[in-house]
Amino acid sequence: MLLTSRRLFCLYLTFFLHRCTQCDQGSPQSTSEPGLIDENDNIAKSLNYFHDKSRVPMNLQNDRGGIRFEGQNCANCRFLVDSADPNVGQCKLLMKGLVKKAGWCSSWNIKR
Repeated sequence: MLLTSRRLFCLYLTFFLHRCTQCDQGSPQSTSEPGLIDENDNIAKSLNYFHDKSRVPMNLQNDRGGIRFEGQNCANCRFLVDSADPNVGQCKLLMKGLVKKAGWCSSWNIKR
């Protein structure tokens, strides 16, 4: 895959490093069901993740993929793994815990 921007490079590098640090720690979802991800987690902070989308700073509220910011949330993001729970789900980028489906991060990408 051709990296076309510094932003994509940083996103993939962050994800790669996050996954590499888990190699020695075993499975990120060891024996217990993960809880909500902490917004202060290093990966969550680097992705500007917010449980409550209304707290997203104005400078991050951009249209992405032709979708206005108001229509963006974790529930319609390609990185959310489908789950039976209507409120939370597992994000492919934030593997340490669950995200709220009403949440948002700067890596949001439309689910197709």
